[in-house]
Amino acid sequence: MRSARVIRRPAKRAGTVALVGGLLLFAAATAQSGWLFVLAAGVFGTVAGSALVRARLDHVVIERSHPPRLQVGDDAPVSLVIANRAAALPALRVEDWCEGFEPVALACPALLRGDRAVVETTRRAQHRGVHAGGRVHLSTNAPLGFVRSRCVLQVPGSITVVPRPVDLPGFTALEDARSSRYGVEGGARAGTGLDYIGVRDYRPGDAMRAVHWRSVARTGRLIVREFEDEAHTAVALVLAGEDAGQPPDSAFEALVTAAASIARVAWSRGRRVDFIRPGAHLRDAGSETGLEWLAAAIPTDAPLIPLVDRAVDATGHGGSIVLLTPSRGSAAGDVATAVRRAKNATCRVLVVRALSSSWALGEDEVTPDPGAPLRTIVRGQDLAACLS
Repeated sequence: MRSARVIRRPAKRAGTVALVGGLLLFAAATAQSGWLFVLAAGVFGTVAGSALVRARLDHVVIERSHPPRLQVGDDAPVSLVIANRAAALPALRVEDWCEGFEPVALACPALLRGDRAVVETTRRAQHRGVHAGGRVHLSTNAPLGFVRSRCVLQVPGSITVVPRPVDLPGFTALEDARSSRYGVEGGARAGTGLDYIGVRDYRPGDAMRAVHWRSVARTGRLIVREFEDEAHTAVALVLAGEDAGQPPDSAFEALVTAAASIARVAWSRGRRVDFIRPGAHLRDAGSETGLEWLAAAIPTDAPLIPLVDRAVDATGHGGSIVLLTPSRGSAAGDVATAVRRAKNATCRVLVVRALSSSWALGEDEVTPDPGAPLRTIVRGQDLAACLS
């Protein structure tokens, strides 16, 4: 718990009352009227007395409790414990500016010396990130209403708000990135992946859903379709670029959610996932560590080439690289060159671009065809539809 820093400010009505008192004093001096002097003195005395008996908040302490980890959109209980260690306090207005949540205004009942009040709310996590707490504002106009006392506290409390992936039913972009049109085939291996190789005779253990019925009708033998084995192929998600708009509704936030969604698809297919951003590289991420890594990501406009080189080293021959950038800045201008660099290293590439101008006015980077499958995210459009 932390002690409060007190800020005492005159309430607006105190200024109004003082102005009235000044006018009365001027009128009394002009008219030399004794009763006006008495009335003016009464007005000024009321304001002065209000300042002398104002509530003292410098001995208030407060702590906040909430779950340490949430996903964007989760509803969670948030409790404020307000303790009074000095003279009796009147009812207070409480404004909680906890990072990760929208601010909320609450009421705290009057507290005697030594009393504690617990103010509980259910709040929705809206701001992705790794947060260290936030401010709490306490205020009251008691007892006479002419002078306001306020205290501002920095209340610690670590919370990590991770992105919420969206469902991508039928997502084929990773498989599109593996086609010969955009990358080197690199020796496809037979297996159960989604990249079609050809047909072959049926072997015991093959799934009946893989049977190629046209070939069966033509040859009279049981023929099955054969696919490339992608179970152990690595995927590297490269995230970089400047932001546009205001979080949580911004181009970079959309890219973070896209990265989380694509990673979840890759994890569900048994593929290794690496995350790369300027200054950070998470290798062989699991779902928990990957989302927490994304929670800590901040928009950084940096050249893509060094990041792609790291991605090539991480995925190796035949791996898949997903480039996630906005459509403005250095990262956006490097996309075409980064694609060529990755393809020269026999990696397959998918480009995910957030259209910055749909979040903030300005020109998007004019770039040639990146030479890889491209998915464009536009503000207001369904993210799953943009990616699929």
